[in-house]
Amino acid sequence: CWTSHAVTMSPQYNKANQRDYVDFVRCLDTVPQSPKLEITQMKASAYLLSAELYKSHEKLVASR
Repeated sequence: CWTSHAVTMSPQYNKANQRDYVDFVRCLDTVPQSPKLEITQMKASAYLLSAELYKSHEKLVASR
């Protein structure tokens, strides 16, 4: 599973870590995460951030 920001509060860690159909979760390192949340972080680059912003913009335009 790929997500740009894995924003999860501590009461949700156990539920977020219980994944039957997902091998791992990968996200950008733009939001600090607790080691208790089992995710793989990768360094954010200008290219990755701009790609995510572009996709969000395209979804917004398409929803109008």
